[in-house]
Amino acid sequence: TLLGFHPTIASKDIFDPAAKTYPAEGPPLPSRYENLILPYDWHITGKTRRHKQNHRNSHGKIGFRELNKQIFKAWSIRDDEIRDFCACLSDIESRKHTTTNAIKYSNCGSKNYSISMSNPPTARPYTSYNLFFQLEREYILQTLLGFQPTIASKDIFDPAGTIYPAEGPPLPSRYENLILPYDWHITGKTRRHKQNHRNSHGKIGFRELNKQIFKAWSIRDDEIRDFCACLSDIESRKHTTTNAIKYSNCGSKNYSISMSNPPTARPYTSYNLFFQLEREYILQTLLG
Repeated sequence: TLLGFHPTIASKDIFDPAAKTYPAEGPPLPSRYENLILPYDWHITGKTRRHKQNHRNSHGKIGFRELNKQIFKAWSIRDDEIRDFCACLSDIESRKHTTTNAIKYSNCGSKNYSISMSNPPTARPYTSYNLFFQLEREYILQTLLGFQPTIASKDIFDPAGTIYPAEGPPLPSRYENLILPYDWHITGKTRRHKQNHRNSHGKIGFRELNKQIFKAWSIRDDEIRDFCACLSDIESRKHTTTNAIKYSNCGSKNYSISMSNPPTARPYTSYNLFFQLEREYILQTLLG
């Protein structure tokens, strides 16, 4: 927008928040970046290996050092919307990465090896924002849009049930009357009963729902903030205890080793995500 740079990206390769490559619970782009043309994998590490090119030849608008300086300056004065977006998306991608590469390749020889187990580590637990997302989504659908979920009575969430931590805090008053599945706070449930977003309720589009949830996150009250932080901390400690064993003994009969599925690259940090977005903002918006 600033440099008038127009990226040449095929329509099928343009970023779509509703696409499979973007996390289902991923927050919507901040208003500063919502009109940018981004590649579908802008938030994924390793993409540079797929379509890497010389920096200046890619746009011819600004030198690498000067661009870096502008991005770092913008990082120091970023607003809360951008700060929350980058922190949330980085946390989500980090959790997904940890789940995918849960086993530490300590004594297994080459780093190109992948290890599978008959009893793999549990998935990394939800962050505060992930927990808020689950609750606020149901609040919008059930309270504001009148959607009635069809959940068998035995599968309805009960704070006194064995699935919920004994020391888990009570639901905030905003959410206490919602009908929730028993495992709403547990990662991995989407693999057990995943379905198309709109077909699941038909009330609101994915992008609009995401925007409303992220807006509510920015103005959440202390009761909700404390609940999400507390439950996230409890689940995180439980996860650490469950996966306390370092899988160093690769000769165990529970392991099988192959090279067909190498570990994924480490996900972007908050600053890395900001860098990707601010770079495109400077090129497309500021250098026109």
